[in-house]
Amino acid sequence: MNKKAFTLLELLVVVIIIGILAAIALPQYRQAVDRSRFAALMDLTKSIASANERFYLTNDRYTTNFNDLDITIPANSFNGDTAYFDWGNCTIMGQQQAQCLNNTNLKNKFVIHYQLGTQSVNRNKTFCFAITAEANSRYDKVCQNVGTFISSTTCAEGPCIMYQIK
Repeated sequence: MNKKAFTLLELLVVVIIIGILAAIALPQYRQAVDRSRFAALMDLTKSIASANERFYLTNDRYTTNFNDLDITIPANSFNGDTAYFDWGNCTIMGQQQAQCLNNTNLKNKFVIHYQLGTQSVNRNKTFCFAITAEANSRYDKVCQNVGTFISSTTCAEGPCIMYQIK
């Protein structure tokens, strides 16, 4: 009898190999997605901060309203000082700060924060906050890769780890 079929053992080996490859690839995929989101947040935060600096040079004050800025933000909706996107939101905070954050269904996320202003010691500095209590979580790793550790602190959303972006 000449049967042309796979044995159960052969199929099991193939399934195990696919499982191992998936276990290796999934974390790398998540890291790539997180780095991509970080880059988008970073660009948007810097654009908002630059537009607010231009507004300051013209009007001798900073604005907290996106409508005053000379840039077009591709947001789904606006609410005064906050622009909402599918992936998160950006806010002009106070008069000398801008920040963008990614929304997740988890409590963990990262925030890009840009400090403007003429009076601040942190003038023109950018910070990445990993909103997580766990060092080396996937969101902490995003900030670790681009910045220098400053401190563990408490943010409005909970415990966070602060990095100054290089």
